[in-house]
Amino acid sequence: MKSRALKGAAANFGVYQSKVGWTRNSRRCASRTCYASGAGVEKRASLNSEVDAPVPSLRHAYCPAIRGADMTTRRCVWNALAIVIWSLMALVVSEQVMAQVAQGCKPASQRVGDQTGCWIFANEALGQLPQTPLFWHLVTYTTRAEAQAAKGPRGTVIDALEKIWLFTIAEPGWRSPGGVRVAEIGPLPGISNEPYTAVYMESGNTPGISTRAHRHDGPEVFYTLVGELCLETPDGMKTGHAGESTIAAPGVPMKLTTVGTERRRSLALVLHETAKPFATPASDWTPKGLCKP
Repeated sequence: MKSRALKGAAANFGVYQSKVGWTRNSRRCASRTCYASGAGVEKRASLNSEVDAPVPSLRHAYCPAIRGADMTTRRCVWNALAIVIWSLMALVVSEQVMAQVAQGCKPASQRVGDQTGCWIFANEALGQLPQTPLFWHLVTYTTRAEAQAAKGPRGTVIDALEKIWLFTIAEPGWRSPGGVRVAEIGPLPGISNEPYTAVYMESGNTPGISTRAHRHDGPEVFYTLVGELCLETPDGMKTGHAGESTIAAPGVPMKLTTVGTERRRSLALVLHETAKPFATPASDWTPKGLCKP
């Protein structure tokens, strides 16, 4: 990424050549010629010519066409510095984006402020699961004590997105005592007889940020509260808006992209066999880029 940004900056400087002449009694540019090469054609604009050739302002950011002989050396230098500054800013932004793309999920304890990314709030061993259709139940409570009192088998209490949540893996129609029922998502596909672990996360990023192609041994489920996500798999793409859920099947390569116009905030669950890794790279699949920011 650094190489591409630096090559782009060098191209901006290399394309243009300037010749500056001086008079004895003036410190202004008395004569200046700019050359822009493109498609084998050389364009020429001179300050001391009667008719100046039109020159696009962006192509001549470093060597602009100036009406009148009022281009000082200081102004030439400032134009060059402006290009350098903008090139460096683009490089820094690109590095920040790539860092977020490459970044995996981290423990929520490492989070600083309202930092974007993927943050793990709980990693719960559930043991063997019933071989019946299972759903992810999301319920909010006013206090953590109330949520803990209502927690049953395969239940987990977390604080996320300024609320207290009781997450439970249970049969359809399951109800907890009290609380506000937010969603019931399922059925969760591909559950085997092996022991399982539930990893609960908060996921969110600004539009345009994507994960790397990866897969999970078990289902991955998103419930989006704010913003919009797009999930690309070999079968195509699907989007999830605020108030909607999105499910990725076990073992399927995927790439998640935040789309829309606002920062996304989602709750996420990865339900995987305890003996297998949480996630693995999907190096055998290349996304088509179906999810557009």
